[in-house]
Amino acid sequence: MWPYFAIAIAASALVWSSSFSASRTPEKYQQAVTVAGYALAALVFCFFAGARDYSVGADVTTYGGPSFDAALSLGFTDFFSSGPYAQWGSLIKVALWASANATHSFFWYLFIIELIFVVPTLVAIRLLLKDADYMGIFIFGILFFPLSLNLMRQATAMGFVLLAFVFVKQRKPLLFTLFVVIGTLFHSTALVSLLIYPIWLLGRWDKGSLLVKTAIMGAIMAAAIFALPLTLEWLAPYLGYYGAYLTGSHEKSLGALKIALGSTLLLAGLGAIYWCCLRKSDPEAPRDPALEGMTLITFFGAALSGLGFVSAPLYRLGIYFLMLAVILVPAAITRLRMRPAKTIFEVACVLGLSAYSIGYYVLGSIIQMVLPYLLVSLQPDKATSA
Repeated sequence: MWPYFAIAIAASALVWSSSFSASRTPEKYQQAVTVAGYALAALVFCFFAGARDYSVGADVTTYGGPSFDAALSLGFTDFFSSGPYAQWGSLIKVALWASANATHSFFWYLFIIELIFVVPTLVAIRLLLKDADYMGIFIFGILFFPLSLNLMRQATAMGFVLLAFVFVKQRKPLLFTLFVVIGTLFHSTALVSLLIYPIWLLGRWDKGSLLVKTAIMGAIMAAAIFALPLTLEWLAPYLGYYGAYLTGSHEKSLGALKIALGSTLLLAGLGAIYWCCLRKSDPEAPRDPALEGMTLITFFGAALSGLGFVSAPLYRLGIYFLMLAVILVPAAITRLRMRPAKTIFEVACVLGLSAYSIGYYVLGSIIQMVLPYLLVSLQPDKATSA
């Protein structure tokens, strides 16, 4: 895992140093300095995505290399409407065909796919966070960047879903819906992200405690996991390309329940530490509806990942909601006023999230294909070796 931690730390340090430098720069140059830091962080992520060996990431050999070759051998119309990838989302097909034919390089092909994920993600972090954006970059780097090397197409949708959350906080449901729809044009499973808005409103509702809301939602999700098989078997014939995800053609995954339980325990543990630190930092601190809304969304994602027990690929639906952790944790940090309390919580977050990342990628039973991380030669003649 150490290469991913090094990448996450490097990107986080670039963002932190740009913010630090901007605060000591004349006002008219501050934005440029900040943007430069974020651009360099994006470059770090995308370079290592593009320069990885083709054994790193399940989707690279499954369809990364084949789709690259198909894009080069087929005209745009054939690739878009009648080729082997015609059933894919409209925007991902445009992006793949254009990047392959513009660069004729598999390195740049993978680089651009990652860029589609990274740019909206970093924009969302910048817009939603201020003082603790470095922590958002670190969490993204250790949890979701390695995952994107496995889930290339879905990752392109995930970035737009996170960006859509900007408009949830601004109470602009039409713009939120627009960005989710853009995400579905990269990967149609992003449609489930429309649930983010009502869950956010429920979490912000001042009736009932967050613990009660979470418990009720968890009970509903647990019942749904065991009630879904018959429903999904009935729905599968009507869902076309994704129907196979809901039938017996995919194995059920006990690992998905482990992920759901692990994510829930991690969130609960960090939440308990945060509550203690907040009481110590500011005993009279009022409730934060925005934080409670984000917490409920991430808990929903943890529960939703348990759907992999029904059919393994379904656990990926929860990732759209769990990704909000890159905003939730830093937002919690910014509420802590006393330096000792803030330091304790930051250390707990780094240790807890790092341990979870190691458990997920090194010990987990679903996604292990990003290890070991290997670099590939960047020679042009290696472009189609996948």
